[in-house]
Amino acid sequence: MLGFYVTGHPLARYQKELKSYSTVTTSKTATRRDGEEVVIGGLVSKLKFTQTKRTNERMAIVTIEDLEGTIDALVFPKTFKEHGSHLAKDAILFFKGQLDRKEQDAKLLVNEIVPIHEVHKKFTRSIHVRLLTLGLEDDKLKGLQDILSKYPGSVPVYLEFVEDNKIQSQMLVDRTLFVKPEESLVASLRQMLGEEAVSLKI
Repeated sequence: MLGFYVTGHPLARYQKELKSYSTVTTSKTATRRDGEEVVIGGLVSKLKFTQTKRTNERMAIVTIEDLEGTIDALVFPKTFKEHGSHLAKDAILFFKGQLDRKEQDAKLLVNEIVPIHEVHKKFTRSIHVRLLTLGLEDDKLKGLQDILSKYPGSVPVYLEFVEDNKIQSQMLVDRTLFVKPEESLVASLRQMLGEEAVSLKI
């Protein structure tokens, strides 16, 4: 059962990241197949460190809470060695792994953990920027170019030209404007073009 937050849910401000990078929510895991690889973003609402019985290696049992519910996750020793330093109560993290649906309640067998502030850089495969053709001026395109040029990298950026709420055409920017998808880049683009104008694809 989800807790109550006097000042609003801690995940509320990260709704866009959760929607962009989670491939399933906790409430929808029952619709996925056993063994399917998924990414779930959320808050560490419960955390228990333990050891394996045979080898006494450290591992963790985590309850992940998103905006729709919770799921228990197991972080086995190999993954714990690589990513265990990210684990903390109330930390907001993304967990990548396989669903275990052998029992009534699904579990996540984790093989990668990514902090919220690194998720843009780790999971983004392309960035899509929506531009309204009506009233589009050269100075806005120049501003967009200036922002992209500050974050040189290998991730492609697609411009989607929109008219009457429909994408009329799509253009891939020049390779010299491919980017490194930092959190500050996404924030700058959304500040200039609007929250809904920027989407991230994994």
